Amino acid sequence: MSLIRLSQYPKYSLPENLRSQFHQLKQSCSGISGTAAKTAEEQELVCTLCSGEQLLAAVELGIQEHSANLYGIYVDQGNRHAGLGSITLMHAFRKLSSLSVSELHMECPEEFRPYFSRFGFVALSDQTSREGKIRMTQPCLKYFIETVPKAVQISGRLSGTIMQLGSDSHSYHFRSEQQYTDLHRMMLGQARKRIWILADSIHNPVLNNDETSQAFYRLIKTNPQAEVRILVANDKQGAGYYNPSIHVAQRLSSYVEVRSLQKTGVRLREMITLVDHQGSIYRKHTNDYVGFACFDNRILYDRMRSNFEQHWQYAKPSMELRRLAI
Repeated sequence: MSLIRLSQYPKYSLPENLRSQFHQLKQSCSGISGTAAKTAEEQELVCTLCSGEQLLAAVELGIQEHSANLYGIYVDQGNRHAGLGSITLMHAFRKLSSLSVSELHMECPEEFRPYFSRFGFVALSDQTSREGKIRMTQPCLKYFIETVPKAVQISGRLSGTIMQLGSDSHSYHFRSEQQYTDLHRMMLGQARKRIWILADSIHNPVLNNDETSQAFYRLIKTNPQAEVRILVANDKQGAGYYNPSIHVAQRLSSYVEVRSLQKTGVRLREMITLVDHQGSIYRKHTNDYVGFACFDNRILYDRMRSNFEQHWQYAKPSMELRRLAI
């Protein structure tokens, strides 16, 4: 096989030899195909993997301002199961990250869900469409690229799933606010049973975030018996101002419980997030963004749950953030 070359082109400027090969590759349907409704505002991009002049794999994308849609991964029939589609997908991830795209959305057949889950995609719902499609998203491309093993980008082969609840016991460390919120977007999006959040105030970047409120909505919609608990140390700071997570809590007060810590003089030093019964995120201090996240570690989860429940036991329903009477 000749030297492998990875490239990317706006779809309208594909070289003539690649354009014809790309259409043939796409028509053969020899690959993993995702679909989504295209819009006029999108910039269509094609990432390619070639050996010499031969196109072996391609990824088709539609890019908006800070998000993108994945329309398909196409692999030459004679080169399937060699990791070429995965290598091209990882190249697309890197390109999107360099363009400041933070989320990648797609719809794919249900049978391809395990494949995309291994690359950090999260199912937005367990329900499939009439066509048997399921909606998925990769919510933190940049952090994923920074932490995924380099061997995956070279060989396209994964030894296990990455950042999936109940499947990935690796500890992921964060050292910035962006990484902190990225890990929350990844973990909260997979919640099916429980979301508990201990924060210093509602100004915390996790609570003051639309993705968190959407995760609350999805969890309650898919499982009315799920537990959503918000515990804040200072419920006066930010009270009266719009906050997406508190807005959901006020509208769905029978599902989301908000409490505040008693004024005991003990300063809260740690931030804790618990998801389902195995995922946890721990931030060591309130004045910086240093800590770790685990997607499948019951020992760490139980230790943090004990800390959370100790705070929760002595907390009281927040009067500042209560549901307003209409």
